[in-house]
Amino acid sequence: MTKAIEVKNLDYKYSDGTEALRDISFSIDKGSKTALLGPNGAGKSTLIMHLNGILLPQRGKVIIDGKEVNKKTEREIKKKVGVVFQDPDDQVFSTTVWEDVAFGPVNMGIAEEVVREKVEKALKLVDMWQLKDKMPYHLSYGQKKRVALAGILAMDSDIIVLDEPGAYLDPRGKHDLFEILNELHRNKKTLLIATHDINLVAEWADRIIILKEGQLLKEGDRSLLLEEEILMQANLTLPIVPSIFLQACCQRSKIPVTVEEAVNILKRVMR
Repeated sequence: MTKAIEVKNLDYKYSDGTEALRDISFSIDKGSKTALLGPNGAGKSTLIMHLNGILLPQRGKVIIDGKEVNKKTEREIKKKVGVVFQDPDDQVFSTTVWEDVAFGPVNMGIAEEVVREKVEKALKLVDMWQLKDKMPYHLSYGQKKRVALAGILAMDSDIIVLDEPGAYLDPRGKHDLFEILNELHRNKKTLLIATHDINLVAEWADRIIILKEGQLLKEGDRSLLLEEEILMQANLTLPIVPSIFLQACCQRSKIPVTVEEAVNILKRVMR
């Protein structure tokens, strides 16, 4: 499968001497749903800022859709990779919702008629069209997150990265946001979320990358979430579903990770 993102031997040290990333290497397939999992301070946000040229590698390489990220390509890369930050107030700043979502396409020099189409499509997808004329500071936190995501969608980025997408959202808001992400996945977008919410990762991600103290601890599919030793090293715990089944009854080889898997097992047992 074609790679959307390739990271090779990436190092990054901040000016105060903090080693945020150390020899990180991994790749992400196009059209995948990947979770970057780790505790606070693991280097997730620093890594994200390398994926669209906000930060440039001090050593190693970041390659997006076959093109290396550097000073010459960073503008092009920013069009390919859209980042939704943890705090939407960091990127929602215009007078109205419409103006905020239109900011990126307008600054790309796109024709006014095309901008209108892109903004309308993006706002409808995140269910914010009815609030297009509202001032962003009157919105709820969840609504601001939707506007921030719409701004990325209006840029038509192929790769969408979200830093702690569920942070500060109530359960309904989190559910609605991930319904939007699932629709984007059906539309062939490559999705990457950075989070320490292991239960969210268990239900959503196809691929998992675990970081600890700036290093890649391990990567794999959902079965990685059953490796207690690895999770403990990353200051994480088992997701709720496998934790219940491990304590209740089952052999490790038959432990479900998701709610759907657990329901299927229970249905077979109850027949």
